[in-house]
Order: sequence, then structure tokens, then C-alpha cells
Amino acid sequence: MNFRWKATVAFSAALLLVGIVLAQDPAQRVREQQQQPGQPGAAAAQPGQPGARGVGSLDSHLAQCLTMDNQHEIAIAEIAKQRSKDNEVKQFADKLIQDHTQFLQQLARFAGNQPGMAGGQPGEARPNERTGQPGQPAQSGGAMAQAQGGQPNFLALKQQIGQKALELTKNELEKKDGVEFDKCFVGEQIGSHIWVLATLEVFKDHQLSPDFRSAIEKGIQTTREHLDHAKKLADTLERRGGRETASRPGERRAE
Repeated sequence: MNFRWKATVAFSAALLLVGIVLAQDPAQRVREQQQQPGQPGAAAAQPGQPGARGVGSLDSHLAQCLTMDNQHEIAIAEIAKQRSKDNEVKQFADKLIQDHTQFLQQLARFAGNQPGMAGGQPGEARPNERTGQPGQPAQSGGAMAQAQGGQPNFLALKQQIGQKALELTKNELEKKDGVEFDKCFVGEQIGSHIWVLATLEVFKDHQLSPDFRSAIEKGIQTTREHLDHAKKLADTLERRGGRETASRPGERRAE
């Protein structure tokens, strides 16, 4: 992998890395609620037994985090499907859209309908989140990220970061064309799927319901397949670019 590939993957990883802290914070908050009897959302479990409501709440928080990540993947794959002129890249984009859409459908069973969860693209507000209730002033992005009592709403923060990452990624892709676009897209997919794989592996180690754990394990398998596919496609594009450069007299391949 040459310098340009490394730079592309590093760019993608940098955009997504900060989300891992925000993704894990909801889980920590749920655990703290379980340990504080009398607090809203605390589970009424027997000693030594996991609280059913606590597990369900954790499933919901983590499913919402994963939903945002999958929405991002679909949005970027849709761009590649429209703009790429390479059949292999288009087929990969189709596969991403299909698999991530199926995973979204599975996640919907656990995500529920809680504040901070958008049903559209990452960062898209639910009704009344930006406009406020009737008679109330509109909320800014910063206000959306504040929960009751002034505590941070990490899901809302993650949405805002996801929307900004999507915007920045689109901007980078718009600067590219032809094989350079394909390389940029595939490089972004390598970085983003490394991030998603790390997220799923971490989530799997938490106290989840059996059904949600099964969905996570299937997601890990699919993510590894996507990551391997992206790496192989990156090598294919690199070799193809090398042959094209070598065919031009007087030109050397840039490393």
C-alpha cells in the first residue's frame, strides 16, 4: 500500500476514531443507572441477576450507535454506486448497500424510539428536536447535545459527529474522478470498516440480550467480509493503476 493509500485510510480512521468514546459512554451511563436504586431507568433486578430493563436499555443505546454508523456506510456507498465507472467498485457498493440495509432492519428491533435517535441520515433531527415543542424556541446543535440536568446527550453528539464526518467525506470524494475516486472510496471503506469492526467487538463484550448478541456476532462476520473485500479491491485498483502508469513512456509510478 503506497503513501496515498495510507493517507486515505488514515484520514478515514481519524474522522471516525473519536466516535468510539461517545459510543461507549451510553453503555457506561446505563450501568451507572443500574447501580443507583431509585433513579429513573434503574433496573429492579434480583441480587446476582441482570436487570431485564437495564439490558434492554443497553441494547437500545448500542443499537442506536450502530444504526448511525450503518446509515453513514449506506450514504457513502450510494455515492460510489452513482459516480464510479468501475464495475467491481459498483458491485462492491451494491453489496454494501444491501448488507447494511439488512443490518439496519435487524437493529431496528432493538433501537426503539428514544430521543436522540434519527430515522434518516446521520445527524438528521427527529421532529421537535431542532424546532422545539409548540411555543418553544428552536434548539441549536449544542442544545440538542444537552440532556436533562445539563448532562451531555452522547447519542446526539454522536449524530452530530456522524453528520460532520459524512459531510467531510463527501467533500473529499467530490474532488476525485475516475480511478482516483475509486481509490478514495475504497480507502475510506477500509478505514470505516476497521472502525465498525472495533465497535462491534467492544459492544460484544458488554452485557447484552441473547438476541442482540447474536445480531452483533453476525454483524462482525459481515464487517470482516466487507473489510477483506475492500482490501482486495484496493490491491486490484493499485495494480491496475501501476500498469496504466507503466504503459506511458517517460512516466514513473509515484510511491
